[in-house]
Amino acid sequence: MKLDKKQPLNIYVVLQSTLIALFLCGFLYILYQGWILKYLHPRMIKYVWIAIFTFIGIIVAYLKNFLSFKKAGRMPYTYFVFLIPIGFMFFLPPVTLDSSFVQGSRINLYKNEKDNENNIEDKLSVKEDKKLLSNILQETPLRTYFLNEEDGYIIIEQENFYSSLMALHFSKNQYIGKSIVIEGFVYSDASFLENEFIISQFLMSCCVADVQLIGLICQYEEETEIQVDQWFRVEGILAEGEGLNNGMTMVVVEKMTSIDEPEHIYIYPY
Repeated sequence: MKLDKKQPLNIYVVLQSTLIALFLCGFLYILYQGWILKYLHPRMIKYVWIAIFTFIGIIVAYLKNFLSFKKAGRMPYTYFVFLIPIGFMFFLPPVTLDSSFVQGSRINLYKNEKDNENNIEDKLSVKEDKKLLSNILQETPLRTYFLNEEDGYIIIEQENFYSSLMALHFSKNQYIGKSIVIEGFVYSDASFLENEFIISQFLMSCCVADVQLIGLICQYEEETEIQVDQWFRVEGILAEGEGLNNGMTMVVVEKMTSIDEPEHIYIYPY
């Protein structure tokens, strides 16, 4: 297909501007739908807005070239390849993660740092975690996070999940034997004993690519069928792990109550 020698509009500029405008609309659409939070940390949203305003600036800059003439050539059909990712933005609903996304390297149970003293990477991780915990505690006293003075339970919910696990890790001996209530979803695989699972949540530092599963190992002696990825409110007693779980804080479960999955499944370290 040949274009006219003298065209009223520069078809190349029109197509480029249209594609950029569609990408712009796609970003606005996933922001409006709230889908963006399934892929990015809330603090990263500002960069999406930077991209949006950049697209607007490019479109405005292209306006002056709409009526510029260009030598006739073939219709640039290759531009239509960009319609594929644009279509995904509008018509492909976001996928909610489940435990099948997690591999062993993405499971963090916060072993006692004595077990890590010969590993340089783990030393650095512990140092960073201590610094982060220190910053958290400066903003809010530790007891505010998870100690309920009325009934004596340690309460760990989505809002304080990460900071609470950090505090339990670094002050483990202070809380062994105390009652705990914790909410999350069940994770288990072939490496766990029959009566063991992790009550866990997904931790996102930047985007979905760096998501980790963090939580506490639980032991439950009741003969109850528990589905992986099912959300529960777990009540039990904090204990120190033995054997393969040595150095870990774990929960001896007394009661489990099924709860609804929250609308937003990620927690954040900051």
